[in-house]
Amino acid sequence: CLILSLKLYVFSFIYFFNMKIQHISISRLFDQFDYEIPLANEAGLVVLTGPNGYGKTTILRILGAILGERIIYNNILSKLQNIPFKTINITFSDGKVMKLDRTENTPFTMDGLSTYMRTPISVYRLQDQRILSLKNADKSKLYNVTLSITEFAQQLATTIQQYLSQSDQIARQLDSSFPLRVLSESVALLETEFNRRFLQVKNKQDLLCLYGIYDVEQAIPSSFDPESGRLLSVYLADTEKKLAVFDPLLEKLNLFVDIINKRKFANKTLKIDREKGFYFATPMGKEVELAYLSSGEQQELILLYRLIFTLPATDTLLLIDEPETSLHVVWQETFLDDLLRIMQLYPNQIQAIVATHSPQIINLHGDLVVDLYRLQKKNTQNIGNK
Repeated sequence: CLILSLKLYVFSFIYFFNMKIQHISISRLFDQFDYEIPLANEAGLVVLTGPNGYGKTTILRILGAILGERIIYNNILSKLQNIPFKTINITFSDGKVMKLDRTENTPFTMDGLSTYMRTPISVYRLQDQRILSLKNADKSKLYNVTLSITEFAQQLATTIQQYLSQSDQIARQLDSSFPLRVLSESVALLETEFNRRFLQVKNKQDLLCLYGIYDVEQAIPSSFDPESGRLLSVYLADTEKKLAVFDPLLEKLNLFVDIINKRKFANKTLKIDREKGFYFATPMGKEVELAYLSSGEQQELILLYRLIFTLPATDTLLLIDEPETSLHVVWQETFLDDLLRIMQLYPNQIQAIVATHSPQIINLHGDLVVDLYRLQKKNTQNIGNK
């Protein structure tokens, strides 16, 4: 019987940030492939491609099993046990290497596992089936199937309510001390500064109203009164603090709405609402039930929602398997551009690996591609030349 011998060469490892995988080396994958795969580049994004059977999805499974289950060794073992390979070496950005050796009749060891468990990488894997969400209704084998697109709309509504609650809490704190702070304010606001900051506040309020998060704008004097300079200074600063709570949410909403509406779903536009989360409306303003979206539209919406709203915020390894599933060719062509925009929400915190068959997904990003067929062909030629 084959037993995995796992040795984690991380030695005096301590916490560090911006942890990345530099390289993965796999020998005898499926008893035939030897791969040396670079996974680090300036973009933080690598695209694995190659014919069926060359191991694109399996490599994602390996990374997900090892890094995603690093705290529970038995989970690593169970997920790798049925994948044929001889060795796997994973090199991290600090030069340390994790080595897995599969040898016959070798006792399983966990050298260094306790230190490796502290690696601050989160693994987030998106697979090719995204429409249906399976929930275990009880502890039996019966499952309830619900449309996850509806779940995500409800999830966004809950998120919006949480932001509103945070803003209300800050507002109550500021309003309770407002008179005293006005009386103690020593610096009066200048007109040029007032005009600049008023415009920023007005734009943010307009956006919150557009997304249905605010029903009406909070009233702020639109013209400057020198006699009220101290009062305006405090009032404007308070309004900025109340609105600043929404900055992370607005950044994500702007990106979500922009990407989806540029897709030009057939005769409908994405709308944001604090009660519904999101919905679609026709040019005449009639709401479209989410369940009536096409399969491709649902796939696109769910994929983008998960990428924008549910990614862990720091040190994340993002694994995406065949994002082209059910996507129109035109939508495939912009996928990597959109993914790179999404990754900018978390600068230097996301490392993404995409497995795909689609040349449309790759589009103009050939510099990000690792072709497993070419790697194997090169290895075969090198062996033949020896």
